[in-house]
Amino acid sequence: SLSNMDGLQLLMKSPSKDFVNELFQTSYTCGEAPVPKTIQGKCAEAMEINADEAENLFKAIQALIKKVLFESVSSKESLLNILPGSLDDKLKKLITSVIAGNLANWRTQVASSQLSLPQLKSFDWRIDIKTSANTVTRMSVPTALVQMTIEDLPTNTAELAKTRNVTFEISKDTIATMLDGMSKILEQMDSVAGKA
Repeated sequence: SLSNMDGLQLLMKSPSKDFVNELFQTSYTCGEAPVPKTIQGKCAEAMEINADEAENLFKAIQALIKKVLFESVSSKESLLNILPGSLDDKLKKLITSVIAGNLANWRTQVASSQLSLPQLKSFDWRIDIKTSANTVTRMSVPTALVQMTIEDLPTNTAELAKTRNVTFEISKDTIATMLDGMSKILEQMDSVAGKA
């Protein structure tokens, strides 16, 4: 709501546009979590405001960023309409400029963080020869041992993604079937990319 954004007026005390941009970047990086008190303290000092005002400023910036991302604001006009009417016109233009400069990057980060499946980070393989012998015949069968490093998504924002290794054995026939399937996937991806 607009009342959550009243703290934006404090941006008038910012020393520069770069400083405002830094405030927005910090607020975005923290997401839903409060901006750390140490950062709030440095902000308060640089802007000559008190700790409560700094906290309210960061809350207002986070509320604005959330609203912009949630409502898929795409034009400067629609962004100006979201800002409280009580803000100074120069300040509105500054905020609009800072958000417009970061919006594409923020959207890309949000989209990539919404993938809910684990991601393949690396894989390694080696060929093993399985041998069996008896008095009648001797048999040698090549198989591949494949090790994949998978990164699982963290279950909350306070933890880092965990990686795990998955190792499996695969036969020559299974590899041929898998490669056929992978080539079809690649063709479809190329086809989709060609249309985009």
